[in-house]
Amino acid sequence: RSEPGGDGGGATVFDGLPWIPTASLVGPGPGSSFGSDVALDGGRALVGARIDADSLGQAFLYGYDGTGWSQTAALVSPSPVSGESFGTSVAIQGRRFAVGAPTGVANASAFGKVYLYQDRVTVADEAAPIANTVRLHAPRPNPTSGTSRLVLTLGQPERVVATVFDALGRSVQTVLQGESVVGEVTITVDAARLAPGLYVVRVVGETFAESTRLVVAR
Repeated sequence: RSEPGGDGGGATVFDGLPWIPTASLVGPGPGSSFGSDVALDGGRALVGARIDADSLGQAFLYGYDGTGWSQTAALVSPSPVSGESFGTSVAIQGRRFAVGAPTGVANASAFGKVYLYQDRVTVADEAAPIANTVRLHAPRPNPTSGTSRLVLTLGQPERVVATVFDALGRSVQTVLQGESVVGEVTITVDAARLAPGLYVVRVVGETFAESTRLVVAR
C-alpha cells in the first residue's frame, strides 16, 4: 500500500499477546510511500515516507503518551537532492535515530547518505541534526619507547573510551574509560608497558569512532 502514485500508505501499531492492532499512523498524502520503513524503540516510532515532491522523501517521529500516539517531528533532508528518497530506511535507539537516503534514479550518479539525528530534550521536541566536530590527531612521538600523546578535539561533550589494541586485535591498555570530555583533550599512552610492535589506538564516543596507529620500539 505504499507504491508511488497509489495511496499514502500507513503504519499499524500492535500490542499484546496475541498481537492486537491498537493504533494506525497515516501518511502525509497520496503517493508518499509512508511506511517504506519503520523503527520502534519503547514509546517512540520513526516512520519513513520515501516519496514526496521530486522524490525527496520525509520521515516522521511519533511518541506514545500512555493513551495514544502523536506526531512529534517531521524530518526532511538537510541537503535535499532530487530523487534521493530520504526515508527509505530508518533506525532509532533512545534519543538518537538515523534516516537513509540511498538516492533514486533521478540522480543515479550520487552516492547516497545516512543522516544522524539527536532529540535534545523530550519526545515532544523537534529533532536536530548532530553537528559535533571530531578530530583525532596522530600520536606524538611515533614510534615511541616511553609515552605517546594523542590530541582529540570535540565540539560538544561526549563520553569517550580510548583503548589500545595489539596487532592481533586484543585490548592491551585502556587510557580513557568513559569520561565526559569536550574541547581539546590529550590522551596519553604508556608505551613503556607494551612490547615492541604495531598497535592501534581506538577512540569511541557517543557519535563517532576514530582509530590511529602507534609503533612501539626499543
